[in-house]
Amino acid sequence: MLDSLRNASKGWLGAILILVLVGSFGFLFGIQDWMDFTPTPQIAAVGDEKISPETFQQEFSRYLRKMARDTKVELSTAEAKAKDLDRIALDEMVTRFATVEKAKALGLVATNSQIADMLKTNLPDGSGGVNRGAFQQLLQENQVSEPEFYELVRADMLRSQLYRTIAGGTTLPPGLEAALQKFRLQRLVAEYVLIDPARAGEIKDPDDAALKAYYDTHADKQYSTAEYRALTLVTVRIEDVASRVTVTEGEIKQAYDRAKNYFETPEKRRIDQIRFKTEAAARAAKAKIDAGLSFDDAAKAEGYKPEDIRLGEVSKNDTTIPAVAFELPVNKVSDPLKGAFGWVILRVLSITPGTVKTLDEARAAIRDQFVKERSKDLLVQLTIDFEDALGGGATIEEAARKLSLPLKKVPVIDARGNDTAGAPVEGLPGGEFLAQVFAAETGSDSEIGEASDGVRYVYRVDKVTPAARKPLAQVREEVLTNWRNEELAKRLGAIADDLVKKGSGGQTMASIASSLGVAPLRTDPMARYGKQGVFGEDTLSAAGDAKIGQFFTGSVADGKSRVVAKLVEVTYQDETPSDPQRMMYGANLRQVFTEDLIEQFGQAVRADVGVSIDETQFAKFHTGE
Repeated sequence: MLDSLRNASKGWLGAILILVLVGSFGFLFGIQDWMDFTPTPQIAAVGDEKISPETFQQEFSRYLRKMARDTKVELSTAEAKAKDLDRIALDEMVTRFATVEKAKALGLVATNSQIADMLKTNLPDGSGGVNRGAFQQLLQENQVSEPEFYELVRADMLRSQLYRTIAGGTTLPPGLEAALQKFRLQRLVAEYVLIDPARAGEIKDPDDAALKAYYDTHADKQYSTAEYRALTLVTVRIEDVASRVTVTEGEIKQAYDRAKNYFETPEKRRIDQIRFKTEAAARAAKAKIDAGLSFDDAAKAEGYKPEDIRLGEVSKNDTTIPAVAFELPVNKVSDPLKGAFGWVILRVLSITPGTVKTLDEARAAIRDQFVKERSKDLLVQLTIDFEDALGGGATIEEAARKLSLPLKKVPVIDARGNDTAGAPVEGLPGGEFLAQVFAAETGSDSEIGEASDGVRYVYRVDKVTPAARKPLAQVREEVLTNWRNEELAKRLGAIADDLVKKGSGGQTMASIASSLGVAPLRTDPMARYGKQGVFGEDTLSAAGDAKIGQFFTGSVADGKSRVVAKLVEVTYQDETPSDPQRMMYGANLRQVFTEDLIEQFGQAVRADVGVSIDETQFAKFHTGE
C-alpha cells in the first residue's frame, strides 16, 4: 500500500509526475476571479471553500479522460451520467479537498522549495535550475498558472503525507483474518435431485393469437432491426501525421544534455521502519538493539508484525524519507529520528545502485517524444487547414484529398458501432462520436470534433435506414423457441418450489427422490463461490445461505434443469500457514482493510471539515439544465 501511494507515473519533456497530478486531481477549490462580486451557484462546499458547477465540469471531464486511459473504455458525458459517474466524481473530489484541509489543520506542510526541487529533477536546465521554457509549456498545455500549479502539487504532497500516516503500521483486528480465512476454506455438502426438462410434460405450442401477443410484447427489444446510417468520415490521429515530422540529431543531443537528470535512475533502498510514541521509547529500543536484540524482535515488542514495518523500496529523491536512510550501510540500524509523525528508527535491507542512460540508449525515447509533441502541433494545424477548406466551399472529400488525409466511407453502422452482421466497424472515433452521428441531420457536414483520445474527426451522414420490426413470419421459429423456453422454466420452477415446500414441511430427501423415481445424489465438498459441478452460481449462493438440514432450489449448469437440494454437512479444507494461496489471500485482506480504513478516514475528515452538496445544483448538472 505504501509503495502504491509513493509511486507515480513519469514521462519526459512535460509528460512527468506533474501531468498526472494536474490531470487527476483538478483545480484546488476552483480558483475564481476575486474581483467578481456577483453571487455564483455552488454545487458543493468544503469548509469555507466553494465548488462551482463550472469547476466541477472541468473536474468531471478530467475524471472521464483518466477513466478512459485506465480502463480503455470511452464513455460520452451522457453515458457517464447515466451510470451516475458524475456523483462518484463529485464525491471523490470533495473528499480530496477535505483531506487537504485536514492535513493543513494538522500542521503538515509542502514547501515551495520541495516543489522546486521536484521541478529541478524533472525539468532540469543543465545548470541546477528549472528549464523555464519546458515549465511554461507544461503550464500552457494544462491551462494553469504557475501559482495554480504550485497549489495542485502542494495538495497532492499533503494528501500523500496524511495517507502514508494512516496506512503505515496498519494491522487487521485480532482474529479477523483467521475468521475470514476459515470462511474461505469452508466447504458445503448437499444432497440433491435434478428436475430435468422431461418432467415438465408436453408443452403444446401456443395458438396464433397467443404467439402474436408474445411477439408484440417482446418485438421492440428482441425482434427488430436497428436504425442504420451510412456516412462519410475523415479522422486524423497522431500516428497519421507522425511520419511528416522530422527530428535532427542536433536536437536530440541538445535535449539529452538539457534533461540528462531524467535519464538517471536514482539509487533505491528497501527500508524497514519502527515508529514510537515517544523519544524515550525509541532510544530505549535502540539501546536494546545495540545490546544484541534483533530489529524484528524490537518491532515485535512494539506490537508490530513483520509486514507492518516494511516501507518497501524507496528512491533517493523521495523527500518523505529521512536523508540519513541513504547513508546507512545494509543491515545497519539508525539512531532515533524525529519525523513529522513521531519518532522512528530505520534499517536498510538492500541497496540498488543508480544508473544513467547513455545518449545512444536514450536516443529512441527522445526522438519519439519530439515526434509526439510536434505531431500535436501538426494535428492542430491540419485541423485549422481542414476547417478553412470546408469554409471555402470544399466538400469533405475535396478537403481530405487536398490535405492528404484518410477518408472512409461507412456504408452501414448502428448506434453501437456495428454493421448489419453485428461486427464492430473499425476505425471509428470514441467518446460521443456515435451519439453525435445518430443525432445529426442527413447531408450536412459536422463540425470538427475531438475524441477523448485526441482523434480529430468530421463526418457527413449520407443515408438513414430507420429501425423496424422484423415480420413475425420471418422470426416465427425464434419467437416460438423463446416462448417454449419461458414456459419450460415456469413449469420446472413450479415443480421445484413445490418439492422445497414439501422438504421444509418435514419430508426427507430420500422420500422426495423416491417420488420422482430416482435416488438422491450427493455433492463433493463445494467452495462457497463460483460454479461447482452441476450447481449454478445462484444455487451455490443459496447453499451458502442455508442452514444444515434446510432445503433450497436453483439453476443447473446446463441452463435448463432445476435442482432441489438439502444442505447436509459443512467441512473445512486443510491448509498450512505457509500455503501460497493463504498468504496471498492474507495480503489481499490487509490491502483491502487498509483501503477501507483510508476510505473511512476520508468520510470522517469530511464530517470534521464540513462538506455539503447542493442537490438542486447537482440535479441541474446531472440533467444538463
